[in-house]
Order: sequence, then structure tokens, then C-alpha cells
Amino acid sequence: MTSVDFFSLFIYLYILSFLPAYLLRQEKQCVAVIEKAFLQAPSSLQHLKKQSLAKIYKYFIDRALEGYPSPEKGRATIGFLFNYIRYDSSALQQWRFCLIILLKSLIIVLFPPAISSKILSTLKKIF
Repeated sequence: MTSVDFFSLFIYLYILSFLPAYLLRQEKQCVAVIEKAFLQAPSSLQHLKKQSLAKIYKYFIDRALEGYPSPEKGRATIGFLFNYIRYDSSALQQWRFCLIILLKSLIIVLFPPAISSKILSTLKKIF
């Protein structure tokens, strides 16, 4: 491995280590924007607030599961999943999706990154 490759890999892994914190910061900002927008929205549109929050949390679930697994990402994903279910009660009808996300998150939290990535790649073949 050349020094340039090693440096690129180091920078990539360094940036990935901040991803959970970045996602949590982005979550707070997005929720604040949605809350502010719906404070100004007419009452005829207020029913869309829960839908908007549910969709943003579903997006965060997807973002948190990207890339190399880490326990922080797993914990963040579990939080995003519970918020997604909180804002979209029909999410429980998608029980398979919720169960797969919860299973992936628990694997990421409970196992070291190298082992959890192997387990997740095996799960990807099954599901």
C-alpha cells in the first residue's frame, strides 16, 4: 500500500468516525426546520407534519446503515427507527422492514465492526 493510498484510507475512516455525530446534528436541524415550517403552515396542512417527520427518520435510518458499521451508528439507527415508528403508526404494518432494521442495528451494536460487517453481508444474501 502506497503512502497516498494509506493517507486516503486514513482520511476516509476518520471522516466515517464522525458520521454518527453528523447524523445526529443533521437530525436536530431537520426536525427544527420542519417544526418551524409547520408553525407557519395553515391548519389544513398540519396533518402532513407527522408524515414529514416519519419520512425524514426513514431517510436517517438509511443513512446510518451506510458504510462501515460502528456501535454509534447502530445506536443512532435504533433511535431513528423508534422515532420513525412514533411518527408513522402504519410503520408497524411494515413489520418485516422494522424487524430487519432492528436486527441489523442490534448486530452493529453488539458485535465488533469486523464481525458485524461479515454478519450483515451474510444477512444481505438472505434478505
